[in-house]
Amino acid sequence: MAGKAIGIVCHVVFWLCFIVPLAGFSQAIQPIQNSDDLLNAILSLPTGDQQNAFKLLDENRSLIAGLFCARLMGEAEKARSAKDHSRALFLLEVSEAASEKSSNSYSRANAVYQIGKLYNETRQPQKAIEAYQRCVRLCLESDPRLLDNRSNFKLLFARALYGMGRVEFETSDFQNAIDSYTRSLKAFEQIDSKLDCIFILNDLGALYINTGDYKTAKEVSLRSLSLNASLFKGNESSSLFRYGKAIAWSNLGYISSWEGDYRSAVDYLQGSLALFQEMVKAGQPYLTAVADRLIDLGQVYHALGNYTKSLNYYYRALTTIEAPNHPDTRQRVLTSLGILYLDQGDYPKANDFLEQSLKLASQLDNKKAVATVLNNIGLSNQRQGRYDKAFDSFQGGLKIAEAIGAASLIIPSLEGLGTLAQAQGNYDSALLYFDRGLEVSSKLGDKNREAELLWRKAVVYMLKKGYGQALALSDKALVLARELSQPNISYLALVLKAKASLAQHQYDSALQSLTDAISEAELIRSNVAGREQESTLFFQNRVEPYYLMIDLLAKQNRVGDALLYAERAKGRVLLDVLQGNKLDATKEMSPGDREHDQRLKKEIQSLNVQIYRETQAGRNDPSIISGLNARLRKARLEYEAFQNNLYATDRDRQEHRVEARSLAIEDLDILLPDNKTALLEFAVLEDKTYLFVITRDGAEGIEAKRINIKLYPIALKKADLTSMVQTFMERIANRSIGIQRLAVELYELLLKPAKDQLAGRSTLVLAPDAILWELPFQALQSAPGRYLIEDFSTYYAPSLTVLCEIVKKRASKTPASSSNTASTKNGSSLKPTLLAFGNPTLSAEDKSVISVFRDNNLSSLPEAEREVKAIAEIYGHENSKVFIGASAREETAKSEMGSYKVLHFATHSILDNQGPMYSRIVLSQAASNSNEDGLLEAWEIANLELNADVVVLSACETARGQIRVGEGVTGLSWAFFVAGCPATVVSQWKVESAGTTEMMIGFHNNLLSTMKGSKTISGKADALRRSALKMLRSDKYRDPFYWASFVVVGDGR
Repeated sequence: MAGKAIGIVCHVVFWLCFIVPLAGFSQAIQPIQNSDDLLNAILSLPTGDQQNAFKLLDENRSLIAGLFCARLMGEAEKARSAKDHSRALFLLEVSEAASEKSSNSYSRANAVYQIGKLYNETRQPQKAIEAYQRCVRLCLESDPRLLDNRSNFKLLFARALYGMGRVEFETSDFQNAIDSYTRSLKAFEQIDSKLDCIFILNDLGALYINTGDYKTAKEVSLRSLSLNASLFKGNESSSLFRYGKAIAWSNLGYISSWEGDYRSAVDYLQGSLALFQEMVKAGQPYLTAVADRLIDLGQVYHALGNYTKSLNYYYRALTTIEAPNHPDTRQRVLTSLGILYLDQGDYPKANDFLEQSLKLASQLDNKKAVATVLNNIGLSNQRQGRYDKAFDSFQGGLKIAEAIGAASLIIPSLEGLGTLAQAQGNYDSALLYFDRGLEVSSKLGDKNREAELLWRKAVVYMLKKGYGQALALSDKALVLARELSQPNISYLALVLKAKASLAQHQYDSALQSLTDAISEAELIRSNVAGREQESTLFFQNRVEPYYLMIDLLAKQNRVGDALLYAERAKGRVLLDVLQGNKLDATKEMSPGDREHDQRLKKEIQSLNVQIYRETQAGRNDPSIISGLNARLRKARLEYEAFQNNLYATDRDRQEHRVEARSLAIEDLDILLPDNKTALLEFAVLEDKTYLFVITRDGAEGIEAKRINIKLYPIALKKADLTSMVQTFMERIANRSIGIQRLAVELYELLLKPAKDQLAGRSTLVLAPDAILWELPFQALQSAPGRYLIEDFSTYYAPSLTVLCEIVKKRASKTPASSSNTASTKNGSSLKPTLLAFGNPTLSAEDKSVISVFRDNNLSSLPEAEREVKAIAEIYGHENSKVFIGASAREETAKSEMGSYKVLHFATHSILDNQGPMYSRIVLSQAASNSNEDGLLEAWEIANLELNADVVVLSACETARGQIRVGEGVTGLSWAFFVAGCPATVVSQWKVESAGTTEMMIGFHNNLLSTMKGSKTISGKADALRRSALKMLRSDKYRDPFYWASFVVVGDGR
């Protein structure tokens, strides 16, 4: 699990240390007759002229008496207040020399103390420590009985030790800091300075937290609270009382969190936050403390698995302070954000925040923060399989943690190194690392880490086939995790416990563990911070128990239950959207947020345009394009983080969120209008694949109401299936020979087992999984030369549950009235029907190259222009709007798309496999409009509200995107679902332009027939099939390369 960034406030104690001198001295050097003349002479010297200053002191020793040294230090304070630190240092050094020459030992020690403070203020820690040490020695030398009496030297002695401890704390020299603070505390107690004792006890609490000694940290923090209450009894409104109490509560809040008592942690931290906020309202300078408490609260909610609340607190912390003036606080927030996205599985965002944090921590020379960030960067690299980089990060973190004595950071370093050893098969080494970590966590009493390390050990024993030990350790981890209210560790322990039980054939125990693990996963998922994309990233790392459950239920012949769990593992984010949980915080944006939103969008659009111009100009300078792409990635991440914060702070959405209802068997009835349709659900496991086939059996009428669900195990490993599908796809897309053998083999593996159940059906509804999203089922062959499309219409669905919701929503919609309607043969009317965009103008320069394939070098598409004109003729100009060339603009698309039933884009598209929500449809950019870049990206589409029945993307690879476990393909088609469109027609590989035009004209002719009530064409999928069959039966386009690329995703009826 990700480590915690710990930030503790160091507290400043203010003391009156010298007397302010009288103002107004002559700047000219006068004959020196008295101490005033001597002071003026010294003040007239330039900074750094110690030689002449010391000479003046030697020549006028008799005048160095009384208040002279104090007045000189007063002038130094004026310089310090004016930020003239060099001048202040010069005057303090002269004051020290004057005190020595006049044998004024107290004044000398005080001057050295002030020099230490000055060095600390100017971030020169080593020099500061040396000055404080010198002050301590001078006090002891001047008063041999200092440790036993209450002399003035004792007060100075205590302050110097405190100052030294503070610098040691800030430079992560924790053990020496504890020693200095302890000695200072003893001195203050001897002179009965209770206020100073309160502050030092609070600082000691923070120090012990940093070293992992939580027991002592709690003791000193409670002592501070008690002393504070005693000192200010009857004067609780004092700002000093509030400050002391707020700091003690913040320490106790962190300690309670470490103890797993999150309720108390929240109470303490909320109390501390409220006190600091009151003091800020009273004009006191504690904004940084407010921000720190917000971060602390964010970390507690993160530990509880409530990522939405956690993100909200982190962004409140950022907006509380001006980041450039508070680098320490900003560094803490960046670390916390990185860890949050790391735990959600969004590694690009996590890495970006962590790298920013590491840079800042290094600049601040905050060793503890550097070690924390290194551990988390190591974790990110380890989870992404970058083991060499992860090893370097963990080793770097361990080295720093050991050097500064931060035991709490030694544990995650050891855990990370153990996890790497495990991943590389070095199980014994892994156990040694985990045992070392357990030893440290046991000494500290860190139960959170103990639970995590017990689970880690259980994983290793599972890999070593030590199932009994794995079960026992996962049980221990689970008990601790539940005691600590740690849902993430509970989830992991439950999954492992289920695996160990399955390995020992303890099926009832495994079933219970999997049921509990799935409950934990769905509880955590409900609190994921951010937009829909964040939920998909999180859930893809939490589907393992669903697949284990499917396998277990299948083996027990509980086919219906297995199907329901297969459904619960698919299309969850789309289901949320369809059931009313689409996120739209932009409606409630403040003016400042709206301005920020527009600025970030413009930055992205500007970079898109610059990259396009570079690539189209033919220069293709790798260094320029690489730099622009890096800036674009950074801008995208910043915009996503900003959007996620808006959703995290949308309290209305959080309060009214509707829990998505899971599929019930009776819901399938709506997807089987007759006995001609079959539903096919795939679940691809590591060692096998399951095919569920759902049909309505019996003759038409009452007898056909029985739903029949059958399960077909397919003995094919995921890796082998992936290889076969990718080879098949590549051969079709490249028009290679030798596809027939694979087409038949894949049919026999995937569909032939259900041949009898599919007999007599005409429509197959496919809910693929994993690599099967990339398989063109329509091009499989039931016999050599006999394509599946010749027997069946096919369409794809993210899940059957999602498809049910789509069908229900369509059925519930009532046609809106429109002034732009067209009569059909049966007297019904159509809404404004077609909105089409074709062959957009991509630059001012004429394009001389006509592309053979769409999306090849983004050149002109005259066939696409012919395509949209022909389609407009089909629907009739009174029901159509067509934009061609320069008029096919992005802003036009956005403003018009919500009003039409059929949307058609005959344009280029650009697939982004790394960032699927940045895949885009290429349109024209208006020369006078800088608000749009001409690239309609998937994330922009998802933000729209559409009313279309179908969107047709006759561009290349628009069906493709990133296959995310638990969600399917995220990209353009997924974005249109989120926007409200029930079906898209998209392509699975690069398509040929002229052939695509023929395919699309045929499809729209058939589609219009269905809209007019045709009894021969049953819907969108059938309309596409008939157009494909026409091409298949032609001489020119019979190769599946031409007709098999296009598929319907969504409701194909």
